[in-house]
Amino acid sequence: YDKLNQFRHAIFFKDANGIREHMKKHAEILRPRFETVLTAFEKELGGREIAEWSKPLGGYFISLDLKAASAKRVYKLCLDAGMKLTEAGATFPYGKDPKDANLRIAPSYPTLHELRLASQVLCLCVKLATMEKLLSDMLLCAPAMKALLRLCVDFDRAYAAEKRREGLADFSDLEHM
Repeated sequence: YDKLNQFRHAIFFKDANGIREHMKKHAEILRPRFETVLTAFEKELGGREIAEWSKPLGGYFISLDLKAASAKRVYKLCLDAGMKLTEAGATFPYGKDPKDANLRIAPSYPTLHELRLASQVLCLCVKLATMEKLLSDMLLCAPAMKALLRLCVDFDRAYAAEKRREGLADFSDLEHM
């Protein structure tokens, strides 16, 4: 414990009200930074069902939770674009996010201009990583979808042949007469 530093703080702040007043000034500095990032998230990611984020009333971080994309992949894409983020998984013990979904956004240091640009880059990386994941999932499903399509076509042919053999018509046939 640094008693000398604690003493300096006690002299500077004087009392609890001094700390509260100082924190109000601090909040005035940070508020536009958080609003810049949150506005970008709402504009670029809102309503797309690809991410959720906290809207903190205090503190120093925004928690960005990805629904499909890998946080590590978004982190890597941002690095490749020249932007440094807090490492993926940083909010979890030993940095191990079991879902690989969380990014901790710290908007307190960059300028507002840098935050606007960084927010755009981050949102683009989230969208790109999400598309990569969805495309990968679609490719994994392709063989099953082809098999399902074959089953549907085979069933349709067998059903049509059985209707002809029995001399029957169904509602669809009646609609097209």
